[in-house]
Amino acid sequence: MLAERINKAWREKKESRIKSWGARSNAASQLGWKCDRYLYLRRKRGQEIPAHDVILQSVFDEGYLHEKAVKRELSDLGFEVLEAEREFRDEIREITCRIDGAFKEGPHRGETITVAELKSMSGNIFDRIHSIDDFIRSNAPYHRTYPAQLAMGMYFTEADAGVWILKNKTTGEIKCIDFPRGDLYQEILEDAIERAERITCYMNNKAITNDNLEDFIPEAEHGFLCVKCPFRGWACFPDIVDDAEVEILDDAGLEKALSDHADLQDNFDAYRRLDKSIKA
Repeated sequence: MLAERINKAWREKKESRIKSWGARSNAASQLGWKCDRYLYLRRKRGQEIPAHDVILQSVFDEGYLHEKAVKRELSDLGFEVLEAEREFRDEIREITCRIDGAFKEGPHRGETITVAELKSMSGNIFDRIHSIDDFIRSNAPYHRTYPAQLAMGMYFTEADAGVWILKNKTTGEIKCIDFPRGDLYQEILEDAIERAERITCYMNNKAITNDNLEDFIPEAEHGFLCVKCPFRGWACFPDIVDDAEVEILDDAGLEKALSDHADLQDNFDAYRRLDKSIKA
């Protein structure tokens, strides 16, 4: 049957795109993660983590499709995205960085460069993100990595500024947030570079083993990072998590909770209008 063949082909295609957790370098997209131990283990023992399933792979693929759609729309608006997917590498610190693109404006000798990071997200999250502070203070750990990722892109390209281009996956709306060079940029950049230097030192330290990890590498700076860490309980045994056993909703859980809340509010509002009309 056709339906069965399409379903099978879809799953096989997604399965072929699944990659392991193993990392050979300090990825710029991860250097905002405030846990040296996690970043070390990601490189040292990441291959031991079971691969994710086809559904999560499909989520990743959807993000890439949204990214391409945003670039097309920006081009239609007169903003050409240049140097898309360009890669950079710092051999000494073992940092790798890939930018989504850049914009160049002005005359050749006086042109300004703005590095862009494109992110698609659910409508509920999109509505809550308005500034860099919203990334830094987000309850979603991966949102907190976005500033360091963009700062590294600005550093490698020597850009004058950075910009996040966000897309609401529900409505298609686009929203941009500037990230200028300044004290905050410098602070975030220095923290990311110093973290990469530490991880590289850990990787080259043969005295570190699976049994003495805690003697060399500090645990997470914030306990909530440990709650859903894939290394917790078999490769890392942090103390801080004991005081951080709180429920951190992932995107899917948070989106459902907010959706249910909105539905209940709508139903309640409808009830009040109906009740008022009956009693009138």
